[in-house]
Amino acid sequence: MTEPANSAHNPSDTVQGSQQVSVTAKEGELSGKRLLAAFWKDDELNDITFKSNDGVLVKANRFVFAAKSDVFRRMLLGQFSESKSPVINLDYEGTVAEALVEYVYTDSAEVLRVSQKRQREEDTEQEHHSTRQIQLLVSLMECGNFYNLLTLCEKALECVAKILKEYPKLSFVLLQSCFQRQGLPKELKLMAEKGVRKDIAGATIGTKDVACLSPSVLEAILKIGNYE
Repeated sequence: MTEPANSAHNPSDTVQGSQQVSVTAKEGELSGKRLLAAFWKDDELNDITFKSNDGVLVKANRFVFAAKSDVFRRMLLGQFSESKSPVINLDYEGTVAEALVEYVYTDSAEVLRVSQKRQREEDTEQEHHSTRQIQLLVSLMECGNFYNLLTLCEKALECVAKILKEYPKLSFVLLQSCFQRQGLPKELKLMAEKGVRKDIAGATIGTKDVACLSPSVLEAILKIGNYE
């Protein structure tokens, strides 16, 4: 557009204006991770709802999930019924569904964090938390494998290893969880077997939260070495 003839143009105006715009943009712009986190927390930007098998509803954005996984892309943007539905059923409990959504947006999740503070072996409260965490991590790994989120599986596996380092006797909890799930990493099953073989007695005693394995069942599982 041509400027009026009588307008006085000061080059510094353009520079200052450009600088002002630049500063404003920097103050308001979001990095990639923060941008996704903003999607996660802003319901106006979400267009689908994941429904867990225990009725928990977790909102999400169809395109964010499609970009994260080829499985989600086919499911949410392809010919499957989910591509037309605002509600997507997940055959996992609500805590796992929430962790899945959190991971997709942030590359992390609360369940993937292990306390760095060393606990006493007799600390029953921490043992209870770790038992529950192992069960959730195994479910999350099965979910991650199904939706081709392999990095999620790797992070969950590392987390389980850290827990068992603090609480070796919980290996039998991992073994039971593996027995109840499919599509788990081979390394996870080997980790469970190795830990239980070191503490057969502990596996037959159980904990406050998880019933023990009977000696006969335990022996059969370890003998077979494959409990899918």
